[in-house]
Parts: sequence; C-alpha cells; structure tokens
Amino acid sequence: MGQGVQALMGLAFIPFYIKYLGIEAYGLIGIFALLQAWLTLMDVGMKPALGREMARFTAGAHTAQSIRDLLRSVELIGISVAGVLALGIWAGSGWLASHWVTAKHLPLETVAQSFAVMGLVTAL
Repeated sequence: MGQGVQALMGLAFIPFYIKYLGIEAYGLIGIFALLQAWLTLMDVGMKPALGREMARFTAGAHTAQSIRDLLRSVELIGISVAGVLALGIWAGSGWLASHWVTAKHLPLETVAQSFAVMGLVTAL
C-alpha cells in the first residue's frame, strides 16, 4: 500500500515539478530516477541474500569468517557496478548533454556538469 501511495504521489506532483523546475530540469531528474531504478534492478537479490545469511549467522549456521567473506563479495560487486556506471556517465556526460538534451534555458556546460555530478551521486 505504501508503494502504491508513493507511485500515485509521484504522478500527482509531476505538473508541480514542471511548473517550478521547468521541463529541462525535470527531464534531468527523470533520467536520474531511471538510473536509480536500474541500480535497484542490478541489485539482483544481493540485499535479500545478505539479510537471509545474516539471520542464519545469528542462529549459528555460519561462522564469522564466512559472513565477512559474503559481505566483502557483496561490497565488491556493488562497488564495481557503481564504479562502472559512474565512470560511464562521467565519460559520456558531454555527449549525453549535447545529443539528448536540447535545453533552451540551460547552458550546455550546466547540463553536462549536472549529468556528471548526478551520475556520481546516483552511483554512490
């Protein structure tokens, strides 16, 4: 129910976002919301698996070393995915800004910087 309300509120506030931010800025927000959704999909069950194994550890089914190894593996996978994504967005920010965004009110440098910074923030 909470996710449904969140989705409805997201749709209800779109006109206000466009009114106060402008269509160009709202487009940038939409791109990064999409990136965050993709990162959630890229989680591929690591968070539930880690939670399940931690519960098994507290029940005595795992050793502390095996949990450390599991956590390190999840960290390395997450950092690798985030790093590749951040590097790709940072490297392609100029191209993305000049080919995907045709802002009438935002300078191209501002859009490119927005892509670079928001890509790094999204990855982190």
